Amino acid sequence: MVDVVVDGLLASHPEAAGRGLGRYVDSLLTNLPGVPGLDLTALMVGDRPLPPDVRRVDVRRLDPHLRVEWYEHILRIGLDAQRTHADVFHSPGVHPPLWYRGPWVQTLHDVTPLEFPSDGWGVEPFRWRIRGALMRRAAAVICISQHTADMGIRHLGLAPERLHVVYHGVAPVFREPAEPFSTGRPYLLVVSGFGPHKGFAEAFAVADRLADAGWPHELRVVGGFDGEQAARVDRLRRAATHADRIVLEGQIGDADLARRYRGASALLVTTRHEGFGLPTIEAMAAGAPVVAFDNSALGEIVGDGGLLVPDGDVARFAHEVETLLRDDAARVDMIRRGQRRSETFTWDRSAHEHAEIYALVA
Repeated sequence: MVDVVVDGLLASHPEAAGRGLGRYVDSLLTNLPGVPGLDLTALMVGDRPLPPDVRRVDVRRLDPHLRVEWYEHILRIGLDAQRTHADVFHSPGVHPPLWYRGPWVQTLHDVTPLEFPSDGWGVEPFRWRIRGALMRRAAAVICISQHTADMGIRHLGLAPERLHVVYHGVAPVFREPAEPFSTGRPYLLVVSGFGPHKGFAEAFAVADRLADAGWPHELRVVGGFDGEQAARVDRLRRAATHADRIVLEGQIGDADLARRYRGASALLVTTRHEGFGLPTIEAMAAGAPVVAFDNSALGEIVGDGGLLVPDGDVARFAHEVETLLRDDAARVDMIRRGQRRSETFTWDRSAHEHAEIYALVA
C-alpha cells in the first residue's frame, strides 16, 4: 500500500475548478481511488466534496485569489503535505513546493510563456524560472505530452530519466448520448480560456472569412475569462467584421459543454501553443469534428482523429473548414475517426499510470 497525498487545491478553487488544470486534478481525485494499492489524502480548501475513499485535509490560505496565492502556495504547500506523513507527495498543478522533505512527484503541463514569448505574459516567464529550479528537485515529473517533456528538458533543464509521459483522459459525460445544443442556427465552437497564445484573433478571422463566403454559422466561444481578460476578448470580438456572429458564452458545466460539442459543425482549435489540448479529445469523444493548427502538442494528441492545418495559416484554416462543411461524407468520416482516437484517452488508464509512478518513487 502506497500512502499518497495530493495537492487538491486546483480542484476546490472556484477560479480554477472548471479550467484545464482544475479538471485534471478533479479527474485524478475521482479516478485514483479505484486503483488498488493506494491510500489517498487530498489537501483542500473550500467545501468541494471528495470520494468516500479519499481522506480530506483542509488547509488555510490568507488570500483566495489565484494570482496572489501563488507566492503563499509555494511557501506552504510542502509543509502542509509534510504533516500528513505520506509516502509520496504529488504536486499536480503549477506550484511546486519550495520545500518538501521526502519523495515527491510534480506534474508539468506546459512551459508556454518560455516557448511562446509575448508581452502579455507579465511576470510569468520569471515565475517559470523559479518553478523550473524547484521541479528539478522532484523525484519524478509527469508530463502530459511528449512535447511538454521535450520543452521541460529544453527550457527547465529537467533530467530526461525522471520524466514520464502520461496523457489526460476524457470524462464519461463527453461519451454519453445527449441532446445536442441548438439555437436554430448552425455554429462553430471554440473552447478556451484566454492567454496570449490562445489564438482568439485567428478564430475570429476564420469566422469572418466563412461569413464573407456566405456561410450562416455563428462562432460560439466557451471559456473561463473575466475582468481584463474578458475585456480583451470583447475588444477582439468587436474588431471582427462580423462581430454579431461571435457569441461569448463564458464558462459552463461539463454537461452543457458536451451538448455544445455535439451540436457544433466543428471545433476550431486556433491556439498557437498547447501542452495537451483537452478540448480536442473531449470534442472527438462527443462527436464533433476537430480542425486544429498543427503546432506544439496538438499534432501528437489529435493524430488522425482530426484535421491539422499549418500553424498560423488562417486562410488555409478557413478553407479546410469550408470544405468540411460542404462534404457531409468527409465530416461523418472525421467524426468516426475522432471517436476512435478519443477511445485511447481514458482517466482510468491515466490514474493507473500515475499510480505506477507513485509506487516507483515510493
